Amino acid sequence: MRILNDMGDEYWSEFQDTTASRTISGSSDDKKNGTSRRISVEPTTLNFVFESAAGVAIDALLQTETVATLFKGVQELIERFEIHEFERAGIRFVVLSAIKKGVPIPKEKFNRLFDQQLIGCINSKFGTIDDVGLSVDGEGPDKLKYHCRLGPYTDEDLKKQQFTKHVASLVEESGIKRNVIFDLDLYEQKFALTVKPSKWALGPIEKSQKLVTELEKLFSERF
Repeated sequence: MRILNDMGDEYWSEFQDTTASRTISGSSDDKKNGTSRRISVEPTTLNFVFESAAGVAIDALLQTETVATLFKGVQELIERFEIHEFERAGIRFVVLSAIKKGVPIPKEKFNRLFDQQLIGCINSKFGTIDDVGLSVDGEGPDKLKYHCRLGPYTDEDLKKQQFTKHVASLVEESGIKRNVIFDLDLYEQKFALTVKPSKWALGPIEKSQKLVTELEKLFSERF
């Protein structure tokens, strides 16, 4: 509680201590700037989430004051409890993108990325396809694993992601016609963390930035 409180007098507007699960959590919603942050500290898990209706440039993530403060707090928690070995550490991005000036992309165009016989088989047996997407898993030579999902963005996707209520409403009200969604989860398993969490995150951040940039370009040319 002290470490979380030391992040700043106004950083967390609410704390909660759940004795049964020995969980301490903090939360804060900034409706004026359209952001939300959450942190949960449990005996075996540490998780924090930052949402922004306006978005945050991936390559500038660690320079964002809110995120930098979160990483600093996580570092202090790791040092305080002498945590060295991790079962899993990761960073995840949910990116709502607008390509081709935000013109809605019909699912039929995404269908072209799939084998047409496969699409036809599903369509004939189950009925009209309402949504499509790609999902891939893999691992790089640096032992960084990934789970990547992408596809056309619809209003239903906003509900599926379960964004904080006020952030979700601001996304809807923004007027920006987003048409592609990227869900990128990069993680490493069973390893010893020998650097600060923020430094470890540099690799996944750089890879995510490059991937999103390349895919946006690819989709713009193809769709």
